[in-house]
Amino acid sequence: MFIMQLTEPDWILGGYRRFRPPVDLRFFLEGFWVHETPIDFTRGDKCHLVLPDYCTSIAFIRTRLRDGSYSEGSLVLVGPVRKPRYYGYHPGLEMTAVSFKTEYCIPVLGISPKEHWDAFEAPHEMKRLEFEKLKEVLETTKSPEEVFGHLIDWSRDRIAVFHKKEIREPQSTTNLLNALRAFPGESRIAELCQSLGQSPRHLRRRIKGDLGFSPKTFLRILRLNALMQMADAMTSPKWAYLACAAGYFDQAHLIRDCKEITGLTPTVLHRDRRAEWLYQSHEN
Repeated sequence: MFIMQLTEPDWILGGYRRFRPPVDLRFFLEGFWVHETPIDFTRGDKCHLVLPDYCTSIAFIRTRLRDGSYSEGSLVLVGPVRKPRYYGYHPGLEMTAVSFKTEYCIPVLGISPKEHWDAFEAPHEMKRLEFEKLKEVLETTKSPEEVFGHLIDWSRDRIAVFHKKEIREPQSTTNLLNALRAFPGESRIAELCQSLGQSPRHLRRRIKGDLGFSPKTFLRILRLNALMQMADAMTSPKWAYLACAAGYFDQAHLIRDCKEITGLTPTVLHRDRRAEWLYQSHEN
């Protein structure tokens, strides 16, 4: 079993930490993440604000008790998030998850992202994807590092099955979405489609039909998340500077886009997220 050392997260917000996957899995996975709530946590509802995101995650959830042991855990499917939402976590809650790139949910997991919008539920494909066996193994773990190790092994097994069956890869879709992920602030969708030898209209229709969203919407979500990750590290963000760095035309464009996607201005969104960071830091 691969043991993942949780030392270098690429994003931290309160009790949430996100990690890049091993090199051999980066083509299929967005990453791994863990959210740990302090045992003495007392804030109550609305303690973690989740932004729109098109990943689909398989998460193992359990409660860390005061004696260091864990309650019985459960596996849940966390579907793509369309609208921002708050989660209220109870003391000691630990969620450890692997996130698949949306275009590989169907070929690798047999799960259609657009059928699981905003889902937070027990996976229906328990037997086929060996979730029951995975859950039994995860119940024996004593730390998020161990959970990550088993999730990595399970992900490799699922990808190996994908390769063995020689399932057709969504190549044009993957190439476009990866280009948008790499350069969310610089991408021009029509130009990218042409560089891939695809009609922009055809590729837009195909992506929306398979995944449930348009490339433009995907790009807007990527851009907003990239901007907020930069802002999370700042006490008083310089929004005009961040707007330019993230690829917006100007600060007005950022404010308009942020309000359309989240219903909040960047300042209010940052305030809520910053409050979580400060509170969790104090609790820990």
